[in-house]
Parts: sequence; C-alpha cells; structure tokens
Amino acid sequence: MAPLIFRLEEASYLAGMAAGGLTRTNVLGFVGGIELPPIEAAYQGWVNGARAMNPKVETRKIYLNTFDDPAAGREAALALIRVGADMFHHTADAAGIGLFRAARESEGVYVFGANDDQAHLAPERVVGSAVIDLPRALLKVAREVKAGTFRPRVEVFGLASGIVRYVPNPRLETMIHPALRYRMQAAADSIAAGTLIAAPRPASMQARVPAMGPRVYPATSRRG
Repeated sequence: MAPLIFRLEEASYLAGMAAGGLTRTNVLGFVGGIELPPIEAAYQGWVNGARAMNPKVETRKIYLNTFDDPAAGREAALALIRVGADMFHHTADAAGIGLFRAARESEGVYVFGANDDQAHLAPERVVGSAVIDLPRALLKVAREVKAGTFRPRVEVFGLASGIVRYVPNPRLETMIHPALRYRMQAAADSIAAGTLIAAPRPASMQARVPAMGPRVYPATSRRG
C-alpha cells in the first residue's frame, strides 16, 4: 500500500504569483468544493504566492460543499466578480467548470485551472493551471512493484517530482512579463529545493464535517 499525497499548493503558489502580478483590482477569488485540509492548503498556497508578488491583494473564497455542481461554481464566481475579483483559482473538480463559464461571460476576468491543464475550457481566459500528473504517479509505483523494489510508504509528490507542476497556457504567455516569469521560476526552484514553503500542511488530513450549503468567507488582507 502506498498512499499518495500531492502538494498541489506548491503549483498553486506559482499560480498565485502570476495572479498577484496580473490583477488590476487587487482582489482574488477562490472557489473550493468542500473545506478539506489539502484544499485549504491549495488556497493558502495561492494566497501566499499572490502576496509574494503583490502585498496589496485581498482574497475572497467560497466553499460550495459540493464537487459536482458547475452551476453553483458559476454563481459563486459571479458573486465574487461582483465584489471585484478578477483572478480566480479553484479546487472544486466538476463544480469548478462553472468558473470558466463565468470568466467567459465577464470582461477582464481570468482563471487558473486545477488538477488538470484546463486551458481548453476557456483558452482566452485561462492563464495557467496547477496540475497533478496522476498517471505518472501511478506509473512510478507500478514500476516499483514490477521491479520488486516497492516498499509500503506514504509517497509525497510536489514540484520537485515533476508530477505536481504549474502549466502556463501558451496562448496567454505574453501576459506574463519577463520579470514576473523570472520570479516565478526562482520561486519554483526554491520550493523544489525545500527552501521555500508554499503553505504549511495541516498535521491531520482528517476533514471536519462541513455544514451544508455554500460557505462564504470575508475578504482577507495582509493583516487578516
């Protein structure tokens, strides 16, 4: 048995840096499916990356308490757009598709995908994606089993593994100016080397039982 842990927050940190450098409103939005420790870690990585580039940013987040309702994701995104958010990230699986719909319907709004390269969902509105290459992770374990070298353990994948990574959308790469690209690469190198922590991971991966219905969180500034 080999439980796999993916540090998506490391790629989300880089997405946050891009968002912090690109935002015109200084308001970032985040939509999560259910409030679970790894999802909250991705949110914290997004926020920390954004503030590394732009200390003035504020963040607003909504938890949907569902992973399966794109309409709820769209409505959450539109609600955040109405209060000024112009850059979005999500960890809401199928519900997150609603963010891309909201971005296509709104002027000056961009999204950063999660888990997969989601640029195809809105090619002119997706700046990049925080990606988990699950097939590659499973193949690594399968090869160890086949070779007889497998040992039961918790396997952790982050930027250093190449299995978790930030994937830019080639169509919008020109939005990222060279100085921002340089700082993102420097941060990626530091995270991979272990000298920069994207976001602290909760000691326990056990989720609290959430209340039903969307949960809206107040704006946070650097002081909040």
